[in-house]
Amino acid sequence: MKKYKYIVALLLFPFQFFGQSAELNNAANLYLHSGATVGMHINLFNQGEFNADENSLMGFYGEIPNIIDGVEPINLYDVEFGNDVGTFLRVRMNVRNNVNFISGNIVTPINISTIFLNFEENAFYTGANDDGKLIGFGAMTNTNEFIFPVGDRDELRPLVLNTNSPQGTTAATYLRENASNTTTLNRTFNTEQKVRDVGEISSNEFWVIDSNLSSATITLNWNFRSTISVIAQDVSEVIIVGWNKAVNQWLPLSGTTAVGDLEQGIITSDSFNPNEYDAVTFAALPLPFDTFAVDNPSLGEYFLSPNNDGINDALVFDDLEGTGENLVQIYDKFGRLVFKQANYTNEFRGVANTGSFILKQEIGLPAGIYYYTISLPELQLNYQGYFFIDR
Repeated sequence: MKKYKYIVALLLFPFQFFGQSAELNNAANLYLHSGATVGMHINLFNQGEFNADENSLMGFYGEIPNIIDGVEPINLYDVEFGNDVGTFLRVRMNVRNNVNFISGNIVTPINISTIFLNFEENAFYTGANDDGKLIGFGAMTNTNEFIFPVGDRDELRPLVLNTNSPQGTTAATYLRENASNTTTLNRTFNTEQKVRDVGEISSNEFWVIDSNLSSATITLNWNFRSTISVIAQDVSEVIIVGWNKAVNQWLPLSGTTAVGDLEQGIITSDSFNPNEYDAVTFAALPLPFDTFAVDNPSLGEYFLSPNNDGINDALVFDDLEGTGENLVQIYDKFGRLVFKQANYTNEFRGVANTGSFILKQEIGLPAGIYYYTISLPELQLNYQGYFFIDR
């Protein structure tokens, strides 16, 4: 059985009682010597120096939430959390060795990325699970590989980071929210702002990262609550994307390295610079682009003979179906716009629709070469080509 050395009411470390709660206010210096084991069942406010020797342990327990607050960081060797109703960490805590998640969540203010539970070099944790984890920011310092024990109220949703240049600190947290309209953060990451190589982006969850590392990879996993099937039809389409600070867009961070199925799986990014990104999540390859642009490097040339014989009477772009909105424009050999149609569905039958400068517009355009342009804004694609009208 552990033997606890409880701190009692001392002049340097006075207790303050507020109703049924009490608080230990460290206004000077508090030091845990080697072998010391301190159990806290009350709140802690630190405004002085708080340090610990090796082989010391501080634990936070109770039946009402523990609040750990202050203006100066708390530096510990081993720490454990055993409060079923949770511990609220409102000041940075640095741990040199082990964090033991016994029960209950540790909650940090997600809008303040500088307040976190920091795992210093070679520090580790035990016991993290759906019932005991970080809701808020965890950080690792000078570590090659680290699994951030982050999640939401219901489950652990870890982020794995690997780096060959570990000199630096990375903080991370998880949000089960739409990055475009998150109500938890004071900023958003519009999932419609993305490069052409990115298809639909998850609106269900994302991770926030704050790092000064220059190179790393990350690994994410998904489960049935991630609803990957909403954005992808097959696991081979799943990628990781990151919100780039410089361009304010989602960029792809991985190729098609996902394994698993649409109910559960795992994916690792390519090496990237975490310092350039604010958030990461899942996305799909742009399937319309894959199946349309790759299969259709050009839309070809066409022949039109609008004589109502049922053959080549209309200008038909078969491949436009399923590409979303479009705009078709047709020009004569002098560069005059003679036809314009949004959401074109094979309406052009050799008759202009752009104004009275086309003489005898009702009888149709004269035979000859014409040029077309097609804009597909949802796919960020534009095409041009020509066709011939024969009378």
